Formats: sequence, structure tokens, C-alpha cells
Amino acid sequence: MFIFAKVFDITISEDEVKRESKRLIGASESEELTIKQALSRLIDECILFHEAIREGFEMNECEFDAALLESLEDMDNTSIDCPMNMRQAEELEQSLKRRIVVRKYMRALWEKRLNIGEAELNAFYEDQKEVFFAPETVRASHILIKKDSEDALARISELRASIKSSEDFLARCNQSECPSNIRCGDLGYFPRGKMIREIEEVAFSLELNQISDVFSSPFGYHIIMLTERVIPHQVPLDEIRESLRTRLAQLEREFFLIRHISELRSKHESAIDILVENYKEA
Repeated sequence: MFIFAKVFDITISEDEVKRESKRLIGASESEELTIKQALSRLIDECILFHEAIREGFEMNECEFDAALLESLEDMDNTSIDCPMNMRQAEELEQSLKRRIVVRKYMRALWEKRLNIGEAELNAFYEDQKEVFFAPETVRASHILIKKDSEDALARISELRASIKSSEDFLARCNQSECPSNIRCGDLGYFPRGKMIREIEEVAFSLELNQISDVFSSPFGYHIIMLTERVIPHQVPLDEIRESLRTRLAQLEREFFLIRHISELRSKHESAIDILVENYKEA
């Protein structure tokens, strides 16, 4: 067994590094850099595990069984190889145990330290107000005739000629060949950049309840009626309070974890022994 590193009394093998690097596929274009990142993550895990054990954290069999099942499902759904021999199976078991204990340790730390209060929430919202700005949004309904027959343009032109009012439009939506015809052609709300270009350009050019002329898109021929317009506006804090609190807590956890690992690495620098020269800076 080729050993990449030792952290306290824990060895990190080449197989473990390769398995971890497969979890990071896409994180880097360089295989060597991906391996460095994988090794660094495993070292961090070992340091956190050591600290968790020192603090009295441990795992039970039910937790292990649940984590093992989750790990096997991950292997089925990804390119991560299942253990091929007894040694690899033991490595997987030890890795799972470490992750369970580390997870419990970090959860306990977060619960003690992280509480996004109203004052912090309000301060962040006021400081970043320009971020919480809703762009102009429209809501439109349409009638679609697909281009799969020679008379498609003539049919929708005749249909448009018969529409004199918004009531006429809604009454004829059942002739649309779009599934939206069951809800009077409603396309819902959309800002710029979220709808196909041809529909977006026409919808944003209309006045409220105005009905467009016939126009073409890759999907067929359309007639659109603008049903609502929401002008750009500041999103009130009350509308996003809980989602913002959740996001701030997530960011705080991420920053806290980075700081905590950095402190532990400095504290236990002498316990980290990377045995492969090319990865000394992991």
C-alpha cells in the first residue's frame, strides 16, 4: 500500500486520494492539482477528526450503517470505484467513521457559534440593498399555431383579425396549439433574458392588455397579449427574511470552517507528514 501522508496516527493512502479526487472531477482541469486538492481535503478531515475525538465526539452503529448505505449509493451513481479488496474496504470504513464524527463535531460548533440575529440581518440588507432589487417583469398570454402545415400563417392571421379585445383573445386561446391553452395561454411572469428572444422582445414592447400582431419564432406563429407588468423595485426585507437568514448562516459556516481549519493546521503543523514530494504544499 502506497502512503501519501500521515496525520497524527492516521495514514492516507494513494487509493483514498484517488477516490477523493474522483469526487472533485470538474474542480480543476489539471489532474495533479485535483490530487493536491483531494489530499488537502483528506488532511483537513483527519485534523478535524483528531480535534473531534479530543472533544469527546464519537459515532454509533446506526449512524455508521446510514452513512455506509449513502456511500454505496454514491458509488452506484458516480464513477467512484467500490472497494476491491479487504484493505480498501477497511479504508472506506475508517473514512466513513471519520466523516460521521467530524460532521457531528462541526454541527455542534455551528450550533454554539452561529446565530444570525435581527440586527445582523438588517445591517446586511441595508449594506447590500442594491443586490435585492427586482428587475422589470412582465406576464403574458399567447396563442401559438405551429408551422407544420402550409396554411399555418393564414390560419393565425385570420384568427388575429377576429380578435378585437382582450375578451376576444381569451375566448380564442383554446385554438392555440401550445399546452398553455388549458390556462388561457398564460406564460407566467418573466424578466428579460429568461424567455425565448422573439416572445421577450414583443412582450416587453406592449402596453398592458395590448395584443400583438402575428410574429414568428422557431416554435411557430404567435399572438401575444400583455396581462401584467411589474416595474423594477426594491425587494422588501420581509419578503426575503428567512431565505436571507439561511444564506447568511450558510456563508458564515463556510467562513468559520475555513478559519477553524486554518487555525488547527497551524496548531498541529508538526503532526502533518506529507510523504510525496510533489504534494508537500497540499
